[in-house]
Amino acid sequence: MSDESEVLAERTSFLASSPGLARPETGFGYQTMMRSFAQRILMPSIRRWAGGMLFLALATGAGLWGHTSNAAGQRQIVEIRPISPAVRWLSSRLDGWRLAGPVVTMTPVEFQREQPARAALISEYGLRDVTSGLYEGEEGERIRVEVFRMVNYVAAYGAYSLERRPEAERVAVGTEGALEPHGLGFFKGQYYIRLTGEQGAVPRAALLDLAQRLAHRFTVRYSEIPVLIDHLPAEGMVPGTERFIAGPRGLAHIGGPEDPNDIFLLSSLAVEAVLAEYRLNENVATLMIVEYHTPQLAAAAYRQVRAYFRALPESERARRILKREGNFIIEAVNVQHRTAMQHLVDQITYAPSVHWLGKNPFEYLRSIEPGRPVLTIDWLLTTFGLIGLSLLLAFIIGVVLGVLIFLWRRRRFRYFPGFTDAGGMLRLNLDNLVLPPPEKEWPKRLPKNEG
Repeated sequence: MSDESEVLAERTSFLASSPGLARPETGFGYQTMMRSFAQRILMPSIRRWAGGMLFLALATGAGLWGHTSNAAGQRQIVEIRPISPAVRWLSSRLDGWRLAGPVVTMTPVEFQREQPARAALISEYGLRDVTSGLYEGEEGERIRVEVFRMVNYVAAYGAYSLERRPEAERVAVGTEGALEPHGLGFFKGQYYIRLTGEQGAVPRAALLDLAQRLAHRFTVRYSEIPVLIDHLPAEGMVPGTERFIAGPRGLAHIGGPEDPNDIFLLSSLAVEAVLAEYRLNENVATLMIVEYHTPQLAAAAYRQVRAYFRALPESERARRILKREGNFIIEAVNVQHRTAMQHLVDQITYAPSVHWLGKNPFEYLRSIEPGRPVLTIDWLLTTFGLIGLSLLLAFIIGVVLGVLIFLWRRRRFRYFPGFTDAGGMLRLNLDNLVLPPPEKEWPKRLPKNEG
């Protein structure tokens, strides 16, 4: 036993003198594992990641510094140009027609550089872009197609009426079209399309054929002639002279009443105008209607126009008629037969109305009873009728569900005599119909002394 004790003492002293083999402290496994993970894996990974990010930041900074130094004094402007829908509608091949070159799209700025005078007039209506292409027919006809994408259908009609000649023939192309010896113009929705012969006059049939095929390809939501055009009296109007004006440049180009210093406020987006020529006893006079979106704007413009009118010589005032009607300012110039023109001016009335730019929700009612106006009483009767129908339907559904639930409960009571639908309610035993509750047994209670 003494030898074994000596060997055990030597082993114990050896372990105590060896730090790596000494008895570890409590919790040795978890703490040592986390310390080893942090020293061997986590800290080297953090150092490598920090070094990589530092290198990337230095490289990026050096690249930006070099680009800035090389491009010193030079600025590059990158234009983001959206693709016009007209590009896909100008198909490379139509029946009997093919594109003889690429389709080109120009922004308003580029169009201004190409055709400054024309662009200044059309841009006044609200131009988005211009797309053009050259078509060639089977018989060698070459027709240039220009598609002007405007802000809305009113602007498209305005650009169309501005370039339409009075002697042009009206044709059923798009919403409205005008045929001339050297070209054809029409509008549909927010698009104004102009066809022009590259070699002078083009056969009428060729222009109509290509225009009809293009019009069918343009899909729009809504398109019509602006309502303000309908306020021009039809009596005595020279056909083809009615035009829609959106700014002072267009008014000066057409040759309407003078507008010095923009007294009609046509440069405002809330002002629109139409004019037409009228033949009265071999004399041609011009009648213009300016519409303002608010009465305040109409009053401000009328003060300016009236001040200019009063400053004119007496002979010139005798050849003009000026009137304000609601939000309209009406002026007629070059009047020789004042009575006849005054009769036309008095026909113009301002009647505010709601005009739907999209689909009219009342079209369904008009289709049911065409020709009958929709009155307020119709809407009241329809509304209360729907409310009464809803209440009746709710009552019928409630009665049916109540009967079904009652029959279902009676059926369960028939097959299960112990079933009750009283739920968890308490019932007073006044008629001795309820069984007495079972007597609860208490295991630790002493038995009753029956003796």
